[in-house]
Parts: sequence; C-alpha cells; structure tokens
Amino acid sequence: MALPKKSFLLITFLISFALAFFVAYSLMGDPDISNVKAEYSGSTEEFLSTIKENHKDWTDAKKVVLLTGVITSKDKKGVLLDDSVYFRFAEGTSMDEFKEGQKVQVKGSVMNYDVALEELQLENAVLVKK
Repeated sequence: MALPKKSFLLITFLISFALAFFVAYSLMGDPDISNVKAEYSGSTEEFLSTIKENHKDWTDAKKVVLLTGVITSKDKKGVLLDDSVYFRFAEGTSMDEFKEGQKVQVKGSVMNYDVALEELQLENAVLVKK
C-alpha cells in the first residue's frame, strides 16, 4: 500500500523541518553576554538586599547583573561568591585560576533566587577582566 503523493510530500516536509530545527538548536551555544549592558552593577551583598524586594522581576526576565565578590568555595563546575551567589562557567573553562579568598567580578543573567536560603544562581556567567 503506497501513500498518496500529497501525504508523502507532507511527511517528507515535516521530517525535514524537524531535522533542520534540531540541527539549528544543537548548533546554538550559550549566549555571549559580555557585551550586554548590566541592569545592576555592584557587590553581591548589596544586590542580595535589592533582589529581596522583587526577585520574580529579576528571575523571570533573566536580567543581567555585574557582581563583585570574594570566592568562598568552588567545585568542578562552578564557584560560590560570598556564600550566597553560585554560578557556572561554560563547559571546558578551567577552574584552576580561581582560588578561595580571591576577589572577582562576574557578569551573568539571574537564573534563580532561593528566598529561604537567600541564595542566587547565575547562568551564562563570564569573568570580567579588570
């Protein structure tokens, strides 16, 4: 039983479209926010008191912030600033250059804020060179 020509063309088109979408999506990397203007610039402590007022506004819009803080701990994938701001760098970024107690400036988009723990997560973070 053969498909009618119109059905065959429609199915071929849909498969081609889905394949093109998949390839385009997989080739897109994390957005580069180095040239994006930050909505907020300052220390981590100051920003945490600012975000408490309306954290949904920051997280829903994934606003970009530029934060300065001291590294309190690090793991294989990310760094914690001032015991309250966690961020991950792009895959393949060497964590060797980061030392506990080091003061750094990081730019990233606000991903999540835990009200109970008063912890902030940034995504697409980049280290700002001074």
